[in-house]
Amino acid sequence: MLSCGSLTCTHWSEVNMKAREKTLVLADLHLGTTNTHDIDTLVPWIKVLLTQSLPTRLVLAGDIFETILPMEHGQPINNVGVTTVVRAIVATWQELFSSWNESSVQEVTFLSGEHDAEIATKDVRDVLRRSLPSKRVTTEERWYDEGSDSLIVHGHQFDYNRIFWSGSERVSCVDGLTVAINALLSQSPGIETRVRDAAEAGIFSYWYAFGELPRFINAVERIFFAKASTYEAECARMLLGGDLDRWLGMQSDLLTRACGQVVKLAAHHPPTLLRLYDAFYRLLDLHVKWRMKKVLAGHSYQDEPETLKISGGVRNLVFGHFHEPRMWHDRGRSGYGISCPRLSVAGIENECLRTFRDLSYVLLDGPDVSLHHKRILRLTPLEQFK
Repeated sequence: MLSCGSLTCTHWSEVNMKAREKTLVLADLHLGTTNTHDIDTLVPWIKVLLTQSLPTRLVLAGDIFETILPMEHGQPINNVGVTTVVRAIVATWQELFSSWNESSVQEVTFLSGEHDAEIATKDVRDVLRRSLPSKRVTTEERWYDEGSDSLIVHGHQFDYNRIFWSGSERVSCVDGLTVAINALLSQSPGIETRVRDAAEAGIFSYWYAFGELPRFINAVERIFFAKASTYEAECARMLLGGDLDRWLGMQSDLLTRACGQVVKLAAHHPPTLLRLYDAFYRLLDLHVKWRMKKVLAGHSYQDEPETLKISGGVRNLVFGHFHEPRMWHDRGRSGYGISCPRLSVAGIENECLRTFRDLSYVLLDGPDVSLHHKRILRLTPLEQFK
């Protein structure tokens, strides 16, 4: 049995399966309404992929829409509803949706991520179907490809960013941590203007390299004269305000609970949070990989109120979420991680801001699974930000 979020499958025959079809898998586009500078890179790249591979199915594996981070939008998104936000994003990225509409793709499947968790609602699905009238559009939490024996999920299901639901209440820490990033980038009108201008010029990004949050925050301090203490204080407020307790109360995983308690203690002295980040991130990342291997092999890991298990396991797991291209093999089973194609910050190197794009995707072609990746690096002298 596989249980992800509120959806449960007891047999793979209950999941929408299509054997030996060619499927293009993308993840983590984080489409917003102000990141129009990304259109010139992402749209031509995706058009080439569609033309070269001629897939019959497109699976968008989570965090396709950015519905949390206010900086990705020109107008406030708090309290306007996910459907309204998605409708505005589709209008901004009309050229991208047109490329999907005009392609060989027959079916488009949107999977939920932690940044667009409510994508599977009927109202959002209706918006997507109207934007892709010539395609069959579905919204799911996971998808299974029978031809390659592959399970496709966003990936947050295995991570500390995992979202739980208590009735209609969303239980998560990711919203608060994202708001903390936004607080850092917009702590004054002047700083926010400079950050937005640099992002629009394509020399800065709200996103950071895998596991590189401290380096990202250092770059924001150096370039825009923002104060890291703003981020630390907002994180501490969230961690001590009840969100962390509610989230930990939904879990039975001992390591995650122990780490959560240590983080809560650290929140009483906010500067400690960034100092602990690297050690905790690497430890939890190893734990995530262990969880993935267990599920691939058909075992379960308990994480109340859900148990993730696939009877008999699967041969391949395809996921996004971690903003890092990765591939690993273990006893005949494989994991394929798709990175974020958005411009990402990797820190400061030799008085230059180091940024990059990871243009990666997975192609399922009958029984074959392949990860394709190209990294575009850029060094921007800090003096360009003055």
